[in-house]
Amino acid sequence: MPKDFANRTGSKKKSRPNGPQRRTPRKAPARTIFHGASFSAGIVLGIVLAVLGAYAPQLFEDELKQITERREQVGKISFEFDRILRESEVVTDPSVYVVPEDEKSTRAVEYLLQAGSFRSEDDAEGLRASLLLMDLPTNSYRVQLENGAWFRVLVGPFPTQDTAQRAMTRLRQRNISALLIKRPVS
Repeated sequence: MPKDFANRTGSKKKSRPNGPQRRTPRKAPARTIFHGASFSAGIVLGIVLAVLGAYAPQLFEDELKQITERREQVGKISFEFDRILRESEVVTDPSVYVVPEDEKSTRAVEYLLQAGSFRSEDDAEGLRASLLLMDLPTNSYRVQLENGAWFRVLVGPFPTQDTAQRAMTRLRQRNISALLIKRPVS
């Protein structure tokens, strides 16, 4: 059922008197009054600061002389390290910094990546084929261990560790975790 809110009786509105409305008169803005005492105090203060600024060096000249005399009594700071360094000679033993040649470092090494180790030769050949499609040098080897035969998939050989790391990055992009193997060249 629709309700008529315009003629409802439940709320009482404040009624205004029907007579003329009173308006409160507005106050005129306050006039600014000239403060002669403040103005003259500002003028006097300005003159005092100007005179003080002009004649201050002459007034404090004696104190400035005393300060400079105290500084001269303290003495000048002199640095001697630059003269000492120029006139001295540093003797060193360069043999301490020479890296001894290791016999193992003279032998040639190669780097391989083991991409997988499988019980089934078919699994190893499947991984080898996918690595060959990635244009990586790949071989699979049969290894006999105590618990049976394993088929290892090796990527490489690589002449430097840097090139092996690059190949490992390519394998990781295909979600293949590889093991870095370093062995002497046979």
